Amino acid sequence: MTEMKRFLLVFLSLSVAASVSAVDLNFRVRKHLERAPETFLWVSDVQFSPCHPENLSGEKAVVSAVMRHNPSFVLNGGDFVEDKPAHDAVCIASGWDNPSISGPWDFQLFESTWSPVVDSLGKNNLYGVAGNHDFWADATWAYAHKDSYLVRDGIFFLMLNVSGPTDSSIPTWDNDWAEKMLSSEEAQNAQFRIVIFHEPGTTNRSGGWNNSQMAQTIREKLYPLFSEYRVDAILNGHIHTYRRWMENGIIHVISGGGGGGFQGDAGDVVNSSNYHNFIEFHKEFDGVTGDWRLSASVVGIDMTNPNEPEEYQIDSFEINSQSK
Repeated sequence: MTEMKRFLLVFLSLSVAASVSAVDLNFRVRKHLERAPETFLWVSDVQFSPCHPENLSGEKAVVSAVMRHNPSFVLNGGDFVEDKPAHDAVCIASGWDNPSISGPWDFQLFESTWSPVVDSLGKNNLYGVAGNHDFWADATWAYAHKDSYLVRDGIFFLMLNVSGPTDSSIPTWDNDWAEKMLSSEEAQNAQFRIVIFHEPGTTNRSGGWNNSQMAQTIREKLYPLFSEYRVDAILNGHIHTYRRWMENGIIHVISGGGGGGFQGDAGDVVNSSNYHNFIEFHKEFDGVTGDWRLSASVVGIDMTNPNEPEEYQIDSFEINSQSK
């Protein structure tokens, strides 16, 4: 055997061995990533309305996708409905304006469209906060909605009623209560702390919503608490697009693509006018580092063809706990 042949055989054998070792190592590392049994979704700004049939196909597409992902529970970021028919210009123009209507018809449509989700999960696995459209709909529950918290699978969720009927509304949450909850042993001993409310305190853009009275109040009163008590992530809706950024060690997410009309701008991750979106979360434990993390997959639903919506992953990210 020539020296050249001997060299090639040795080279090939080493290459194969290296490839097998790399695959084997990758397999061993993956075995240490244990997924927790619960998966949850964030869906915001569904905005059902009997007067806006142009949104109904998107709303149904979101419901179908939610069912396919089979979550353990769902968090809704507000704006379940569009408006009370008597207050909606489109409804009035369509002849829906009827002084005898005392209740928001939107809820009937919402319940009928989301009934597969409710039947599958049960009402005890649907959580939410009120949004500005819920107030516009004169929904009694929106005005009665109280700040609350939830602990599931080692995750502390602080759910704040940060909303009102106008952008100049003074937010109604109890700041002292929010601080009490965030400083509690239950929150501080949790693996993750996530705060959810409808309108964001910032949009990662200059001007616009950032200059509203509500946004300024949120930044002044709540953001210092979030930093002090090591909140890991803030989930907001209100703007019908998807954005994510890091600020002062906290992951900020705006995901308001649950079915309402499209918004956003060319700088967004989702800059197409055809995409709805929601987020799927699950916990993973890394047996090598001993750390838990929340893995998030942002689901986009392309409505270019309303009769055949297509589902894509438009972003993914991880939330690492600040509890260490």
